Order: sequence, then structure tokens, then C-alpha cells
Amino acid sequence: MMSIHKIKTILVTTIMFSLLAAPFQLAAEEKVKSFKDWGYKCETPKGFDQEICFIFQSITNKKNQSRIADITVAYTPKAINKSNKPLMVITMPLGVFLPPGIQLRVDKGKEAARAPFIQCIQDGCQARAVLDDKMMSKLKSGNKLGIAFFTPQQKQLGFPVSLDGFTDAIDSLKPKESTK
Repeated sequence: MMSIHKIKTILVTTIMFSLLAAPFQLAAEEKVKSFKDWGYKCETPKGFDQEICFIFQSITNKKNQSRIADITVAYTPKAINKSNKPLMVITMPLGVFLPPGIQLRVDKGKEAARAPFIQCIQDGCQARAVLDDKMMSKLKSGNKLGIAFFTPQQKQLGFPVSLDGFTDAIDSLKPKESTK
């Protein structure tokens, strides 16, 4: 039998990833603060008394305006992320090859961080990475975040994400201390 704490953690995790997966389906009347290429928004998930603020960017194909990926960064409750570091969730369209996850590389850096896929939902498959101090430093000083993934045929593809405005956007977020 599951403990109340474990059930609460699963519930919080599910709500957080649902919230982080869909900030781009915003109603036209909602106000979104902008930091150049990054948006900032706060929401209180249904059934919760704690507001979650996050920054985001949607990447689209310039030719046909189809969605390539949604990138969301938030400080999550400690029940999800005990390190209290920001969590990046990258939502890719369904049909990506899941085992290798996603590679994250700032500018033309030699080191790539790995973000494993953790779940697929109706909106796409989600990979997540905890942004440690080293990665945060790279993101804040960089120009582009390169995201690489694999197709089902195991062909590697990639795309750039602008980091213009990232530093101001992430600095505007505050770590979450509790999970009510």
C-alpha cells in the first residue's frame, strides 16, 4: 500500500508536468510577461493553493509554423526536485526515439548534457533536466541552446533555442520552498 506522502508526490508530479507541458495553449486575454525570446507566466493548478511560475519558449518550423518543441523552466516543489534547482522540461512531438533522450549543448560547447524522456502525454513526449549551477552558468552566458534528438530511424536531428532574455527571465523566478 502506498503512503500518503508517496501519493501526494505522484499527484504533485503529475500536475506539475501537465502544467509545464502546456503553457503555450494560453488564452488570448491572458497576460504573459516577456523577456525578449522568453515568456513568463504564473498559474495555480486546479486543486492547489500554490502558484507555480515558469518561463517558456515555443519553437516552431518557420516554413509551415508547426510546433517543434516547447521549453519550460520552473522551480518546482521539493517533492519533485529535492535539489531546489530549476527544472527544464522539453516537450517534443510524439514519435521521437525515446531511449537516447535529448542532448543539450550551449553554443558550440564540447560537453552536452543529457535530458532523459520521462513520459509521453497527449501534447508530446517530455524530457527533463535539472539545471545545476554549471548548466545555469552556461545558459546565462550563452547565445543558443542546441537541442538534439533522434527519429525512430535513429537519425539525429537538432534545432537551436534562443537564450536572448534567458538570464532576466530565470532571475525573475523564485525557488519554491514547500508543497501544500
